[in-house]
Amino acid sequence: MHRYYGFLDVSYCFLLVNLCQVIESVGSPKSHCPPLPLLKYTIFNILTPTFLLDQIPDLLTLLGHVNLMRKHAISKTSTMLLWNDYYRQNPSATIRTLEDDDERRLRQFVSQSNKMQQLYTTIVNTCYQIDIHHSFLSPDPMVVQPRLDMYFPGQFSEASIEGEDRTRLTQCLASSRHLFHHDLSEEERLENIATGERCREFICEAGLYLEDPNAYCAMNGLLQRTEFDALFPAPDTSAVVHSIERYLQKVEFQVRTLSMMFGTGSHYAA
Repeated sequence: MHRYYGFLDVSYCFLLVNLCQVIESVGSPKSHCPPLPLLKYTIFNILTPTFLLDQIPDLLTLLGHVNLMRKHAISKTSTMLLWNDYYRQNPSATIRTLEDDDERRLRQFVSQSNKMQQLYTTIVNTCYQIDIHHSFLSPDPMVVQPRLDMYFPGQFSEASIEGEDRTRLTQCLASSRHLFHHDLSEEERLENIATGERCREFICEAGLYLEDPNAYCAMNGLLQRTEFDALFPAPDTSAVVHSIERYLQKVEFQVRTLSMMFGTGSHYAA
């Protein structure tokens, strides 16, 4: 792997992998922008040794920071590769292009970006469901509604989600100030809405069961005294913890590789 301190002497090829600059670009205070190692440390304090379910909103915000940094780095890498292609076709004595192995590695990062985003989106939607299940069973009945409003803005009002209302809900997500809603694609917004509907179904059905377990079982053709956990099992927290660990490992590897190649002290690195 080579360092490219003077690579492509053009300002828009800067590799900005510093988290503070990324978050600042979307309007968050710079003082609230810790670097990736600190984000990772804080995330793992929530996940291990025991997953602190009450801290899921904080976990999602931290993961939102990480994903924003990842997407920004991939965007800059894509631009860099375009200029690399240009100077391969139009050589210049003052411009150094990428070595083949390094170019291949960067292209792999870009090609993996969609899968990384899918993994991130799956993690976020799973965390929503874990938190709603956990909050529903909390001794404090006032916990659930704020969580629903946070994760699914506009969805748990009196309005329906059919037709024009679905468009309204995607607009609510687009205007949300929560980082885990930032820069979602249309497909991801619809997936967010679908997760909200699954949470709605859980709350309705679980609520009916708790009002009268025997009546609920009889109405649904179930054995009497069927336990709540058998009907409404908690989402698998160990699986989502594993997914988060895998996601962070991949992001950390990408950022570390880019930092090694372009140098945090160079004129073209953050």
